[in-house]
This record gives sequence, C-alpha cells and structure tokens, in this order.
Amino acid sequence: MSASYLPELLHRDRGGSSSSSSSSSSSGHLGSHLEAREAEHAGFDARDANTHYTYDMTLALLDEEIAFPEDVRHLKPIITPRPRWGRWGPHRCWTIGGTVVLLGPLLLALFLMSVHKAQYTLVSSSKFLNNGAQPLGQKSRNGYLGDPENRWAHVSPPSNKVSPHLAADIQGAYPNKGAKHLKPIPPSTQDPWSHMPPSWKGRGWLAESRFAAEKGAASLPEQVRPPARHLASAFKYFHAATEQVVNYGRETRFGPETGRLLQVPLSELNLLHEGLHEPILNVGNLEKGDMPGGEHKRPKVQYTGRIDMSDERVHEEGHRREWVKRAFLHAWEGYKTQWGHDEVKPVSGGSTDHFNGWGAVIIDSLDTLLIMGLNEEYNLAREHVSAVDFSYTIFSGTDSNAKSPPKAPELEKLVLPTQREPPLPMSSLYGFPLRHSMSYFETTIRYLGGLISAYDLSGDPLMLNRATELGTWMVAGLNTNFAVPNNNFFLGENPSDSFHSTAWLAEVGTLSLEFTRLSMISGDETYYQAVQRTTNKLNEVSTKGPSHLLPMSVNVASSGPEVGTVSFGGCSDSYYEYLIKMAHLLGDYDNGQYARMYKDAIDAAYGSIIRPVGVVPDHPNLINIGDNNSRGSNYVPKLEHLTCFAGGMLGLGAKLLAREKDLETGEAFTETCQWAYESSPTGLMPENLLFFLPDDPALPQTKEGLGQPPAGIQQSDTSYIGRPETIESVFYMWRITGDRVWQDRGWRMFVDWVSHSIAEFGFAGLVNVNDASDVERRDSQESFVLAETLKYYYLLFADREHISLDDYVFNTEAHPFALPPRGRGRPKKLWKGAKVSPEESARGQGTVVQLWDRIKQVAKFNANIE
Repeated sequence: MSASYLPELLHRDRGGSSSSSSSSSSSGHLGSHLEAREAEHAGFDARDANTHYTYDMTLALLDEEIAFPEDVRHLKPIITPRPRWGRWGPHRCWTIGGTVVLLGPLLLALFLMSVHKAQYTLVSSSKFLNNGAQPLGQKSRNGYLGDPENRWAHVSPPSNKVSPHLAADIQGAYPNKGAKHLKPIPPSTQDPWSHMPPSWKGRGWLAESRFAAEKGAASLPEQVRPPARHLASAFKYFHAATEQVVNYGRETRFGPETGRLLQVPLSELNLLHEGLHEPILNVGNLEKGDMPGGEHKRPKVQYTGRIDMSDERVHEEGHRREWVKRAFLHAWEGYKTQWGHDEVKPVSGGSTDHFNGWGAVIIDSLDTLLIMGLNEEYNLAREHVSAVDFSYTIFSGTDSNAKSPPKAPELEKLVLPTQREPPLPMSSLYGFPLRHSMSYFETTIRYLGGLISAYDLSGDPLMLNRATELGTWMVAGLNTNFAVPNNNFFLGENPSDSFHSTAWLAEVGTLSLEFTRLSMISGDETYYQAVQRTTNKLNEVSTKGPSHLLPMSVNVASSGPEVGTVSFGGCSDSYYEYLIKMAHLLGDYDNGQYARMYKDAIDAAYGSIIRPVGVVPDHPNLINIGDNNSRGSNYVPKLEHLTCFAGGMLGLGAKLLAREKDLETGEAFTETCQWAYESSPTGLMPENLLFFLPDDPALPQTKEGLGQPPAGIQQSDTSYIGRPETIESVFYMWRITGDRVWQDRGWRMFVDWVSHSIAEFGFAGLVNVNDASDVERRDSQESFVLAETLKYYYLLFADREHISLDDYVFNTEAHPFALPPRGRGRPKKLWKGAKVSPEESARGQGTVVQLWDRIKQVAKFNANIE
C-alpha cells in the first residue's frame, strides 16, 4: 500500500507574483486538510521555490512531501493498493527515507549547475519571432517558417515567474509538432483526393463547374402549401381544443381563432424579485462603448507577428478555402431537398425533425452563409426565418424518407372537441399535440445563438426581431426558484412555482452568452439578469466542493458540497468554455466573477484531470484531459471528442488572462486530439477512446491490428459524426500562434473527412474509424456540420482578420457574437442587402413544413378518437 498525494498546481501568471487576494480566491475553498498541510510546511521559505526543477526532480520533491506554498498544494493522502497518477506523470509515492534525504541535495546541486548551460527548444514560430532568434537552416519547400524539420534555437530560459512543473513537461510535449507524421499533407491543387479510386463520387459532387458562380447550384424545389380549407379546418380544431383545455383549468394561454400558444409576459416573471444580481451592469451600455474601464483596450488574442506570406503559401491557403466552400455548398444543396425540416439524411435524402421542426440547418447556418459571402443563399434563408412559427413545435424524432410533396389528409369529417357529446375527457385532450417539450439547451445554442450571430454579422433587423421574440419565449424557463431551467421545456409555461434544481452542468451553464448578448443588442436587461441568477447559483455551489470543478450533474439547492465525476467532456464541457467567454464579452479580465471562476476551475483541473498520456509509441509527451472524481483520486484516462474544444479554450484564456502556461497546455492537448485523427486508418478521430495507464500489465502486449485501436488505446467508441471540437481548437491555435503547421494539420483532417464521409446529400457519419477497408456509414448529419465543422475549416484558411478573435466571441455552436467596442472599431457588416423582403404580415405564420404538420396531427388525433 502506498500513500498517493495528488498535488494541485496553482497557476501564477507571467508578469508578476500573485496577490493575497488572488491567492485566497484560488485556494480558499479547498478545505481544512489544505490548511493542515500548509501548517506542516509553514517554515518553508517561498523564495526558495523560484528554481526551475527538472521533471524527475519535481516528482521526487513531491514524493518527499516538500510543498512550495507559492506553487504546489498537497491534498490529503489517499491510500490506494496500486500506483496512482501524480501531478504530471505516473509514479509511486515514496516515503521519505535516508537515501532520498542524502541524494536530494546532490541531485538539486547538479541540476542547478546545468541550468546555466541549458538551451530550450521551441517549435512555435511565434515564440521564435517574438524573441528575435534566427532559424536553423533554410525555408522549406512547402513555405514553412524555419527549416524542413522545424528546428529552432532559443537561448533564453523560460520566465521564472511561471511554475516550472508544468513548463518542464510541456517543453517535452510541445515539440511533438516536429515529430514525424504518419500521413503526408495532401495537395490542394488539381485533385486533393487522388488517393481515392476513380469510382469515388466526391469528385463530381465537389466539381468547380457545379459551383462556378460561388452560390448554390439550384433554387429551392417547389414547396406545395397545404390547401387553404385544410389549414382553416386545422386551426379551427386547434382553437376548439384549446378552449376545452382552458375550461379544465390549464394555465397556459392560447390565442383566439388559431389556438396558437401565447408568450408569458415579461411583467409576470419574477426574475427580478430578488433585486438586481451581481455584477450589477447595464449591459446595454456595454454595447454603446459606455463601460467602466472602457478606455482600456482588450488583451490581444490573435497573433500579430510575422507569418509566411509567400505567394506559394497564399495561393495554397486560397485553394484550400475554395474546397471547403464547395464542401459546404454540397451539403447546403443536399439540405435544400428537405427545406424547412431540421436536417437531411445525407445518404437516403430523407428528413429528420429532432430540434422543434424549425429548420435547424437553416438558422444554424445563417452566419456561415454570411461568412462565406453567400448573400443570395442568406436571402433565401431569410424568408424561412421570417415564416417560422416559434409557438409551434414538431414532435422530436419525426423522421421521413419521403422526397415527394405530402398529400392532404381527409379532414372533411372533423368533429370539433367542443361539439362532441359527451365532451372529450381531459385524458384525451392531453394527448392532442397542442405543444411538445423541447431541449432548452439545444434551442438556446442553435436557434437563439444563430439568430443573434446573424444579426451581429449582418445588421439585419429581421434577425434582431426574431431573436428578441425567441428570447422572450425562452427566458421564462429561467423563472424557477433556483434559476435552473428544466431542459425539457414547454413553451408558454411560467415555471415560477418550480423547485427544479438539478441539471447536467453543461445544460445549465451554457446559457449566459446568448442571453447576455441579447440584452446588449435589444436594450432589455431582463435576459442578462435572468441568466446571472443562474451563474450566481453555480458560483455558490463551486465554492462548497473539494475543488472548483463541478460534477457533471449538479444540484444548486444542495446545502453541502456537490461531488461526482468531473470532466471537460460531455455534460460538463461548455460550462467551463462560457466562463472565459463571458469574461471576454463583458470585458472584465481582472477579478471579475467569470474570470475568477474560470481561473479557479482551470487551476483545479491541473491537479485532477490534466495528465500525460505516456503510452503512445513515438509520442511520449502527449497530454490528455480525462475524468476524475471530485477529490481527484480516481483518474480515468478517457479522451472524448467533445473534450477537444478545451485546447482552444485554454488558448483563449491564456491570452485574455495572461496565463502563458495555459497556451502551452492548450497546444499540447490539441496535438493529442489531432494525433487521434492522424493515427486512425481513416484519419478520423473516434467519438471517445480510453488510453492504457502506463502501469497496466496489458500494455506491452497490445498491437495495432485491422479494425483495432492504435497502440496505447485499450478501447474506443469507434463512431464518428463530423464533430467540430478538434478543428475548432486547431483554428484557435492557428489564430493565436500564427504557426501555419496548424493549417496543414487541419487540411489533412478535412481531406480525410471528405474522403470517407461525403454522400449524395451531405456528409454521413461513420460506424468504425479504425477500419478503412470497409467503411460503414450512418445516414445522419447534424446541423452542426454546417454550423460549426465547415465554418471552422473555412476560417482556418480565411484571412486572419475575417471574424477576428479580437472582434468576436464564439458561442458553443460556433456562432460569433460581436464584442462591444473597446478600443477597436466595429467590424464591417457582411450582408449586402435583399432586393425583396418577406411580408411582415406573414411573419411567424408558419413554414410549409409546420403547416403540413398541423394538418397531419389534427387528422391523426381525430382518427384515433373516433
């Protein structure tokens, strides 16, 4: 039995030592066990810790329980029957013996002597250029800055203001970018898919002739509207049903004549019954540039140094961007065959309606159309946005393989509910589809986020109008006693008496950007104040636990600490993402609530879920972000594709909060996710995978075989659905570091994805990424493929100032929200206007898909009760 100490590394920003206030905010809630450990080492002088120790010596010092008050905190010892992970590597926790006491000072002296002779190897061209060093060798044939092997000399040691323990490891992990890669970089001219057989249909689907005008290849197929008499009958039936429901006492209100749901008036919500919530801000003033500290500019996020702009490189970038645009247009044209439905089935051409039936692909893709300069396609989408009836939702899971117009059902013999004798029982009326529940989370990030972003990029008043309307529908869901919405949300309902308090962390923590930005552009503070209640509750919970990492499932009403599995993966991910992005949106980078919550969480992650991989041949320094329990004592080396967003998040936080070490960690983790793509036979990353632990006895016997995971991985969910998280982080790394190697990696990912996933109507999912010999595809394409994946690929090869990270902050669905002006001018609007605008009288009356669904639901229900 060995005592395993799991130290928590507290970050110290470059540029100065931490203040007492920041120190307390980082560690003041870890419990009495930390205070006891600090007292044990009270005689240790923190100034003695300013030496850069090697990785091995750091581990030895940690195992000897030598704690540095300014750098390392020890948690309570945990007795475990097998070796556990330490701070940055697998090791056994030794007890202090005589040998260690004698050898420790000797090893320390030898190391200090070697520090003066050390040269540090860097890969990033940005770091090289910032320090004025010179490259070794000549410019490579492919135009990289530096020599063909990406070798750089750097004669200055790292700043001694950065805790050395992580930096020592990252110095080993970071040069993975110079490692030999398994696959060559495909060309972008002629045929990037020359490796595919002649029978591969993707060449025709992506042909230049198909999209020569840089717009969609075809107009919308003719949509047959329901007969007017059928619509009149359906609305009459809805109205009669709602009257019957109201007679039975249901509080939800419906409109006259049509039976449409009505919004809960903002005046009836108790969102402000506790008064204004900290931070007390009038966010509408932020949009005007009238803000505290407004004279100070934002921290610069994007790289500003030299970048290789040779003709060869610029032309290569342009060719790649054009291929991505064609891929988007191919998927867009495929979707047009099922216009108005949420999604198209990419293989069969059928449709699905899993997201309210409001046309998820259209609204999710509005900003992608603007970013790619597809003005005519955007104007086509505007007509749909104008028509959507937010009061009507289609039952989730409605699928259809039909490609022909629907047939009108027989409605001539309808008997209205109010005309029945005896009247319908209440149980029957509850079965009538007056409304369906929706996902509060998905509706917020896809629809509300899509409309807000479209307005920010275009200035189109239609988008602001519809975003405000939808936000008013949605904000009622936050009117619960504990500010936690029920994710199964019913429109038109006021949950003011609800004590709902438990939710998945990501679902409750991924609302702040959308509602705050809506307050900024609408001038109505209600949305911001509503979501600020939620943040305050989460903040309270995070201070009660053993660390500032919240479990996947959180109960904000709990009086004690919340414990459970902590992760940056599914069910948790975007909560942490929104902390740093809210700090960016509000322009509060110092000691503001969101910045503090973010720093506390990332500090805790370094001591819990961020670990080296250490089991992949030829890549000994990969870093993983896995799962753990709340106390950091049960690390699971799991890597989810969803977690791969964290590389970009860490990079953004590093630039905004001057946490340079986080950028190194973000780059190393993005390298791990990119390796997961490159190492698979198809070049695509599985949905999730589980690494071996280095001390696992099964590790030496593992071999990579046909259809099996790569060496070092013991199992995985081999599916792939076109997720965006890895290319998202690759995009961030390119924009932040200016290193074109990230563009090359992203291009290889794109070519491999298109090679295996392209189908007649879009891009299909894969069943097994580890078997390239027999690729089985899934007939599914989520809206995020067009909204996120293809957008990030496009921006990776676009001008760096196009949707700059200094002008916009992306929500978790890749919708860019404009940052309030603060030392920078407003970005140019991307919409060129429309020749014809939709009639205002038809606004919100329902799309063709919605109108047909009303009729079908009436006919189906009427037939069932006959």
